[in-house]
Formats: sequence, structure tokens, C-alpha cells
Amino acid sequence: MALGEAVPLPSRVQFHRANPEPNSNYIDFYSRWIDGPDDIDVNQIVDRWRRQERSE
Repeated sequence: MALGEAVPLPSRVQFHRANPEPNSNYIDFYSRWIDGPDDIDVNQIVDRWRRQERSE
């Protein structure tokens, strides 16, 4: 069942298993998302969003 903002009407969908199946056990995604990279200036990004400026 697929539903949400991106799906106009609830729909039934079928996915075929990937061959070969993905193996993502070697990366701890949760820790990476929580910690994030050290070189991102979040305040600068938010400021650009608010002022709608693009980086060059």
C-alpha cells in the first residue's frame, strides 16, 4: 500500500526483490545522520534559505 502526500490516491504496488540484494550492514546510517559531517555550516545554510541566495 502506498499513501502520503506524494501519492494522490492510495495505491497497491509491487516491488521485485533486488538481485543481488543490497547489503548495508557495513555502514551505521543512524550514527552518520545524527553526527553528520564536521564541515557543514548549518547556520549559513539556514541564512541562505531565509534570504533565498544561491552559492556561487
